[in-house]
Amino acid sequence: MFPIQDFMTKDPQRVAIDVTVAQAHKVLRAAHARHLPVVDGARLVGIVSLTSLYFAETHGDGNKLTVKDAMEAPVKVPPDAAIERVAELMARMKSSAAVVMDGTRIVGIFTTVDALRVLAWLATSEAERGEYHHVAPTSIPPGPMSQG
Repeated sequence: MFPIQDFMTKDPQRVAIDVTVAQAHKVLRAAHARHLPVVDGARLVGIVSLTSLYFAETHGDGNKLTVKDAMEAPVKVPPDAAIERVAELMARMKSSAAVVMDGTRIVGIFTTVDALRVLAWLATSEAERGEYHHVAPTSIPPGPMSQG
């Protein structure tokens, strides 16, 4: 069993619930990310994706709509959740991201981009990737969209 905390993107950028869609889009671009947990104070209340922000901007005024109008319910998992269980949950929920929570604290995010990195890591031979505890999948060089 591999815990999700070994594969997640740690300490993801967040966005407040009252931020405009246009502002959130700028935050995503600056962070080279595709997902942002939405918070009300310190409490996780949702998640927005690049796709949901594009959709909101296309169907409304991105300078007037807030992320509350574009967010979805987050898939939440604990740091010790097995990666295969997280992947199953994301597939079942048709979600492209899971927010990793330690109690009420956001500690990471696991996205389909992270899952592809894990798949690439698992598809390499042991000689190429080293032992699991010596070379973690996060050592795979991130691409231009490093935070899924």
